Amino acid sequence: MSTHQTSAENFLGEAFKLGSEARDFLSHYDNNRATEFSQRRIEFSVKAVLLVARTKFPYTHDPASDLRKVESLPEWFRRKIPRIELWSRLLADARAFAIYGDVGLGVPPREIIDRKLAEAAVDAASEIYDDCLRLANELRKASS
Repeated sequence: MSTHQTSAENFLGEAFKLGSEARDFLSHYDNNRATEFSQRRIEFSVKAVLLVARTKFPYTHDPASDLRKVESLPEWFRRKIPRIELWSRLLADARAFAIYGDVGLGVPPREIIDRKLAEAAVDAASEIYDDCLRLANELRKASS
C-alpha cells in the first residue's frame, strides 16, 4: 500500500470516528460541537479522496474546491462536487463560531449554532463521507 493510500485510510478512519462523535454530541444537544465535528468529518473525507487520487491537498479547512482539479473522478462523483463544496465552505466558515462563538460581541457558541444547523451538518457530513468512502474504494480498486 502506498503512502498516499495509507494516509487516505487514516483520514477516512478519523472521519468515521468524527461522525460517531458528532452524532453523540447532537444527542446531548451540544449543537456547536456536532457542527464542528461535522466540518472536520467533511474536511478529512475530502482530503482522503484527494490523497487516493494522488493529488496534494491544501492545508485549509475547506479543501473541497480542489476536487474540481482531479480529472480522474467518475461522473457520479463530479455531480456531487457542488454540494460538497457548499457544505465544506459553509461549515469551514461556521467552525470558528462553533468553537469560540463571537468573542467581540460576547456571544457563546451555544447561542449561535442552532439545532437545525447542527442536524443538517451531521446529515450532510454523513452523506459526504459515504460518497468519499465509495469513491476512495473505487479508485483504490482501479489502481490495483
